Amino acid sequence: MLAGLRRLFALVLAVSAATVLVAVLAGLVAGSDPLRAVAIAFYLVGSVALLAGVAAGARGPMRPTRSSDEAPKMALFGLGVAARGMRPATVDERREGTALAGLFLVLGIALIVFGILADSAIDLV
Repeated sequence: MLAGLRRLFALVLAVSAATVLVAVLAGLVAGSDPLRAVAIAFYLVGSVALLAGVAAGARGPMRPTRSSDEAPKMALFGLGVAARGMRPATVDERREGTALAGLFLVLGIALIVFGILADSAIDLV
C-alpha cells in the first residue's frame, strides 16, 4: 500500500511539474501573469484528468473479442466497435478499469486543488 501511495505521489508531482513548466512558458510568451497561467493550466489539466476518470469508469461490462490490431468487421456509428464478437469483461479487466478511473479522478482533484492554491484571484484567507 505504501509503495502505491509513493507512486501516486510521484505521478502527481511529475504531472504538476510538467504543467507548471508548460504554463509558465506559455504565460511568458503570451505576456500574462505566470502565476495566473499556472492556475489556469492546473484547472485545465485537472479537468481533463477528471473527464478521463469518468470515461474510464463509465466503460461497460462488455469487451470486443477481436484483438486491437484487427480491423473491425462492422463499425457501429463510426466508433469502430465490432457488431458481433462481444464478451463479458473479466474480473481483472473490471478491476483495472476501476483502478484507472480512481487514479485519474484523484489526479484531477489534486490538480484542481493546486490550481485553487495557485490562483491569485481566489482569496483563501
